[in-house]
Amino acid sequence: IRTPIVALTAHALKGDKEKCLAAGMDDFLGKPFKSNQLQEILDRWSVPDRKRDKKIAADMPDVSCDRCKKEVAADKNDKATVIDPAAIQSIRDLQMEGEPSILKNVITAYITDAETKIRQLKKMPSPTPAKEIKIFAHTLKSSSANIGAVHLSKLCKELEIACANNIVDDLGSAIESIEAEFVRVKTALEKERC
Repeated sequence: IRTPIVALTAHALKGDKEKCLAAGMDDFLGKPFKSNQLQEILDRWSVPDRKRDKKIAADMPDVSCDRCKKEVAADKNDKATVIDPAAIQSIRDLQMEGEPSILKNVITAYITDAETKIRQLKKMPSPTPAKEIKIFAHTLKSSSANIGAVHLSKLCKELEIACANNIVDDLGSAIESIEAEFVRVKTALEKERC
């Protein structure tokens, strides 16, 4: 029996799904994802007698297209809403009865990690190689998207792109913007944690 391989990637650009499938992956899931999306993939590949051919891959929803639509919609509302309520609900949906609060644990871990990363970013000596800052920006971008901090994730993505393109003229201002937005995110998440 062959074990199906599912690509899990933070890159959900147009054509990524096709590249993963062409490379031999059986399925594709882009981050951040919701528990129901993961469940659909698990259901799809746990049925032993289901045909696993190109038709299944062709019938899959276009993750990259859906994600692009979500990003455009989020772009319009990201400044008005500090935390995307759908992301918080997705985390709540993972809660098992009788278990400690998963939302509280996720929020606590995110805040602790983000505070550490921002503190480290601010303490980096000048000039700091863009490559090092890019790693911090990438990590914070992903974790912020997963917790629903859409605008913060966008700011981190912009910093990551600037570093990747070696545009390092105004990194201090970008880091200040990230820190200011994180303060708003932290306040909103602390209300959700109660």
